[in-house]
Amino acid sequence: MRSHRFGLIGVLALLIACPVLAQEKLTVVTFGGAVGDALRKSVFEPFTKATGIQIVEDEWSGQMAKLRAMVQSGNVTWDVLEVSDGQSDRACDEGLVEPLDVAKFGGKDKFIEGTTHPCAVPAFLSSIVVGYNASKFPNGEPKTLADFWDVKKFPGPRAMKKWPKHNLELALLADGVPPRDVYKLLGTDAGVQRALKKLDQIKPHVKVWFNTWAQPQQLLVDGEVVMSIGTNGRLSAAAKTRPEIKWLWDRQGYALDLWTIVKGSKRKEAAMKFIEFASRPEVMAEFPKYIAYAPAIKASLDKMTPALRAEMLTAPEAMKTAWQVNARYWGDNQDDLEIKFQAWLAK
Repeated sequence: MRSHRFGLIGVLALLIACPVLAQEKLTVVTFGGAVGDALRKSVFEPFTKATGIQIVEDEWSGQMAKLRAMVQSGNVTWDVLEVSDGQSDRACDEGLVEPLDVAKFGGKDKFIEGTTHPCAVPAFLSSIVVGYNASKFPNGEPKTLADFWDVKKFPGPRAMKKWPKHNLELALLADGVPPRDVYKLLGTDAGVQRALKKLDQIKPHVKVWFNTWAQPQQLLVDGEVVMSIGTNGRLSAAAKTRPEIKWLWDRQGYALDLWTIVKGSKRKEAAMKFIEFASRPEVMAEFPKYIAYAPAIKASLDKMTPALRAEMLTAPEAMKTAWQVNARYWGDNQDDLEIKFQAWLAK
């Protein structure tokens, strides 16, 4: 009896001393909100089911100082991090995230052109578009970006975000500049002045200069404005219950969210497994069922229903006149252009 009791004690001691017998955990940090909910249902829960690795969720709002302090102190509690394309550039330049070879995740050709990165793996794309309330245009709906500026044919108040990003690009595009030349032109003072001059034309008709992307669809639903710059995912969500809310793919500007691994993560192997799983076409084909942002993986389109595919900004029809937001340009010029834009707005 005594030896049996010591045997049980020994087994218990062994269990306590061997954490490998406990379920492995991985901390994945996202921007939260509707995107976080969509990732949980489409990626996190299936990953845990497939691998047994538990996902511990955390959120951030892009505060680079927090990431920097974590890495520099060596007290790294995050493993996988969702970043915007601009944040991926900064984090990579500063050595705050691990280099990632895209070949280990299917190769460059697997992803939408222009989205791969030396320190991050493309996850999904969102887009800046023109949204409108179709009930306000019984004689014909807008079809192009230029129609946002055409207040005679499409009368009514507009809304735009109270910052230079996207507004300057859209102004040049509406002025006839091809997408491929937008940032070349914005690299000159003459190009910036041309964009502001085009914005002069619409400024008297902009009733609301909003601060967050949560506002445009509600402004449209309430009828406070008839057209607004907005994000395709939020406008699509609003359209589920309010079908009069629509948007244009003409000259949509898309941006990218990516997966990175925080420098100093103690779970790099599990983090690599997670990113590989999240980069499978069939996995990310589930993501847009919860929010209408497009997987950065080309083959995911083929695994969607025709109805869902038609909502994707990466569908061939939607991409005809698309342009990619240049994160590096805005990282270098945001502060200067913010001053110029706010001075223009105050006139």
